Amino acid sequence: MIKSLVRVLALGLMLITVGAVASLAQSNNLDSLSERIRDLRKAKNYAEAIELAEEYVEKVEDRYGEKHPEYAAALRGLAKVLREANGLERAESVSRRALAIDENSLGPDHRDVAIDLNELGVVLQDARRLTDAEPILRRALAIDEKSLGPEHPNVAVDICNLGILLRDMRRFSEAEPLLRRALILEQKNFGRNHSRVAIALDAFAVLLQAVGRRNEAALLHRRAATINGKNGSAQLDPPSETKKSDPKPVSKGWEPEISTKP
Repeated sequence: MIKSLVRVLALGLMLITVGAVASLAQSNNLDSLSERIRDLRKAKNYAEAIELAEEYVEKVEDRYGEKHPEYAAALRGLAKVLREANGLERAESVSRRALAIDENSLGPDHRDVAIDLNELGVVLQDARRLTDAEPILRRALAIDEKSLGPEHPNVAVDICNLGILLRDMRRFSEAEPLLRRALILEQKNFGRNHSRVAIALDAFAVLLQAVGRRNEAALLHRRAATINGKNGSAQLDPPSETKKSDPKPVSKGWEPEISTKP
């Protein structure tokens, strides 16, 4: 009887150990795949990055199921790559799917829902659907301010993106205080010479130039260029990224990661 019990316990321990090893191997494989996707994005090899991001999504679905927040995070990552490749229609569809999963599993006011909203808003901005993007970005900002506090880096991203949206809608008087606040927050959170600050400077400078304050705009652009020269690049890879020559909204993510535009 005792020998049988020992054998059962030993078998159970062996199965637990095998399962743990398999789970660890799967996690390592996902981490390796995620790193490869990041490298391909940085190299602008979007075709291969999309292929691997789709593989990543499939592996996460197999492991967690299609209703799990980890699956939503994987979808966010795929949407980000699609957006960078200018596949905006599909990026919107994937972003909305991630948002629905997180709303159902985490609730409508969870910080991951705010990330989904920001990513969707950025896609709509890129598609020049500015009116559609505004309520989505405002909701993301409201969630983050409530859950993270008014000075969190994610809040700075939300504010910057909303400011850029209003700037692009030529609502300059509304955009200016937002872009100014985003710049102040980035400097407070990361110091004056961080690449995130360069993005906020460029975003604000574009607004100043649009309203005819060219001297002020030139000063900000020069300061951003100096920061970029020190850092080698203004690209942000988590929590913020995606800087183009004409500053755009910033995304909060590769997932698991975050997006931002100036």
